[in-house]
Formats: sequence, C-alpha cells, structure tokens
Amino acid sequence: MKRTDVIDIVLFFTMAIIWGVTWPVLVIALRYFSPMSLAAGRNIVGAFALGCVLIFQKKERPRSAKEILFYSGLGIVWITIPYAMAYWALQYTSGGIAAVLTTANTFFVILFSVLFLKEEQLTVPKISGVLLGFLGVLCIFSDKIYNASPMSLTANVVLFISSSFSAFGMVVAKRFTPPTSPYSSTALMMLSAGIVLFALSAGTEHPMRYDFSPAAAGVMLYLGLLSSAVGFYMYMTLLHRVDAVKLSMVGFVVPVISISVGAVWLGESISTNEVIGTLGVFAGLAIVNIKKLFSSH
Repeated sequence: MKRTDVIDIVLFFTMAIIWGVTWPVLVIALRYFSPMSLAAGRNIVGAFALGCVLIFQKKERPRSAKEILFYSGLGIVWITIPYAMAYWALQYTSGGIAAVLTTANTFFVILFSVLFLKEEQLTVPKISGVLLGFLGVLCIFSDKIYNASPMSLTANVVLFISSSFSAFGMVVAKRFTPPTSPYSSTALMMLSAGIVLFALSAGTEHPMRYDFSPAAAGVMLYLGLLSSAVGFYMYMTLLHRVDAVKLSMVGFVVPVISISVGAVWLGESISTNEVIGTLGVFAGLAIVNIKKLFSSH
C-alpha cells in the first residue's frame, strides 16, 4: 500500500470521527439555536476560519468573478439546499429513518458518476460493498425506524431528495473544481451557504434563536471549526484523490461513530443489531477497497 493511500485512509476515518461526533453535538446545539440559524452559524464560522487561513498563510485565492460565482453557486446546491431540506424534515421524522435515507447519497453518487465522471468505473466489488454498507446501516437503525407523525412521509421524501442534491454537488465539484487550494473553494461555498441559510432562518424561523452562553459558543465552535471547516476541507482534499463512490461511503461510517460516541459519552447501550450492522459497514468498506488492501505497492 502506498504512503498516499495510508494518508487518505487516515483522512477518511478522521473525517468520519469528526462528523460522527457531530450528531450528538447537534442534539445539544439545538437547545441553544433554532435549526436553520444553527446551520447558518456553523457555515459562517467555518468560512471565517478558512478565510483567516487564506489571509495569514497567503493561500491561493479565487482569481475571477466567474470562479467566485461558480463556488458560491455550488455552495448553495451542495450545502444550502440539502441542509435546509434535512433540517426541515428532521422536525417530522425519526433520527433512524433520517440516518438510513441520507445514505441514499451514495446511490445518487453512483448514478451521477456514471453520467458525468467518465473515469469512474462501476465494478462488482464496488456495488457489492455499497449494498453491504447500506444493509449495515439499515440493520443498525432497524429498531428505530418508526414515526407516527402525519407529516413523516413528506419529510422522508424531502430527506431522500436532499441526498440527491448533496450527491450532485459532490460530482460537480469533482469534475469542475481544481485539485489545488481547497481552502478557497471550501471557504466560498460555506460563506454563500451560510448567508442564504441565515436569510432562510430570518424569514421562516420565529423566533430565530441564537444563544451566546459559553456552552452555546462551545458547540458552535465545534460545529463551525471542526465539523464544517476541517471536515469539509478534508472532504475537498480527498475528492480529487479518491474514487467518488468510495468517498461517499463515509456516510455509512458516520452512524457507527455516532453510536459509539453515544455509548461512551451518554452511557447508551449497544444492541446486537448495531454490532452486526457495524460489521456490515466495515465489511462493505473492505470489499470496495479490496484491491488497495491487498496491493503491495
């Protein structure tokens, strides 16, 4: 296995851990912020952090209005729309259903990769691994997939559609964004997403809740700096080095991390289904990456 492959694996699982911890943190954060204002705040904080890196380290910045408009528009498609749809839907559906439906992102990535990324190849190990990973997530949340809300069906459809926007944004970014300087592209996408989400919050959330207590600041900093800025920067870095479908499978690992965090921090018990599902997720990852795992150079 090449050194770059090892680095990519470390980045992949570091990103999964950051985003896995994000779900328990979100539960806490929603005590202090309204959903859309929280989504706006974390993106604006993340964009500010990356902007500081650009300024002080003199990283490459967008050079034209066309480039700025492209990244800003991509931020709306890739971040704003999925965030807005998911945060709305979570009011009417269960976390278990949401976790399963958002893994549809990987299946949409497969579809869009076939249509727009000629270098991406669909192989039997890749398809088998994705299906096994999905079944693993389904097993993990099999006892949590229920909701009696009359709005739940609509919310579930909205969640499913939100995954298509997220997948489309990823494939567009892989095809059209340069592999250099993910700082500037990520910062612009997050800034545009944050501004639009803030406007949506101001127009739809009454009241628009923002808390400035130390605890609220702490969770916002985690979500803005680590989950948004660092996590998305890692994602953009890997985007041009890793197969799109393989990268999208981070969505299968995140629920596993969230369950582990819940067990350690909140003392939650781990069921047999969760253990079996976790094994399924990692078996799926192994199958998708089988050639790399057994490559000696």
